[in-house]
Amino acid sequence: MKYVKEALSGEEWGVMADFEAGREIISLGTTNNTFYIIANGSVTAHVRGHEITIKKGDIVGIFDITMPVHTCKYTAAENCSLIPYAFENTDALLALLDRNSDLRKLFVLSFCRNIVYLIRDCQSSYKE
Repeated sequence: MKYVKEALSGEEWGVMADFEAGREIISLGTTNNTFYIIANGSVTAHVRGHEITIKKGDIVGIFDITMPVHTCKYTAAENCSLIPYAFENTDALLALLDRNSDLRKLFVLSFCRNIVYLIRDCQSSYKE
């Protein structure tokens, strides 16, 4: 992905976190103060009864990024490496995105790509 390398070179990110397949990364109802960029592997986002697989360059936490607590669960679909970005509140999140245009582009690309997957998944539910 074009912007992954640039966004991953930011100073704000923490130590890369490795998760084994099946391990829960974010639980429903937990405080929303960290998002992750997928560096390797894939993650399943459990979004209101739907499962969306997100991949390298996508944002773990994108589906509920503006909520004070997580409304989605995220689990490692396979062994994966994630780069955490911590933020205290939405003002801090906005400041982080203002400082890093490549990270901002990753957010937009991840959201757009994954909302299409969610719409397609919902569309198949309506046909049943």
